[in-house]
Amino acid sequence: MFAQIKEDILQGVEDRGAIRPPAAINATFAQYLRVLELFVPESGFVHGRTFPTDFPTGADLAVLVALRAGFPFAQALEAAHFDVATRYPKVHALAARTAAAPTVAAYLSKSKTFYARHSSGSVL
Repeated sequence: MFAQIKEDILQGVEDRGAIRPPAAINATFAQYLRVLELFVPESGFVHGRTFPTDFPTGADLAVLVALRAGFPFAQALEAAHFDVATRYPKVHALAARTAAAPTVAAYLSKSKTFYARHSSGSVL
């Protein structure tokens, strides 16, 4: 479910290499993050794993990508001035916990692509 929601968000925020207009981005993130907020735990990871002693699953990683991967996700959130931390605090906190998991943090510290932005930054 979480990976499918990430893909639905992708369809709603990006079109052929360009970021959709802010109204579309806001509507898309609000629609899907509202659902995720219902299923995300207050602490630990989605499938009952604990933090920091355990590791995130694909569901947790899907949330991390949907909020923090440079293009199109993070770039779209910034373009639309969408404040995930205020509107969906559990989802925001899960992304932070997932990013802080040792193996994920090690990957993120070395990745040349995870936070990459689209060079044109074009908006439809």
